[in-house]
Amino acid sequence: MAGTLDLVQRGLTGLETREDALWLDPVPLPALSEYGFSLRYRGHWGVSVRLQSGQLRIGVPDSEESPIRVVLADRAVTIAPGETCTLVLPAG
Repeated sequence: MAGTLDLVQRGLTGLETREDALWLDPVPLPALSEYGFSLRYRGHWGVSVRLQSGQLRIGVPDSEESPIRVVLADRAVTIAPGETCTLVLPAG
């Protein structure tokens, strides 16, 4: 079951961790209007990832940890603990 969840999370979002960043390359699925999940990354418990209506929303829970860097194909952003960032995705 955990393998299935991992495949869905990484497959739908293009999720990778490399170069000290969280890399995302979401796949638009018209039949799936929105999806989201939480993950643990670099000491942050509960980083939320939600894709909805051509937007990717990432929230980092408040903590004493360092900000995280998120990279998409066309840009990179840094999100501090306690902040949420909404990124408009390019039209597929």
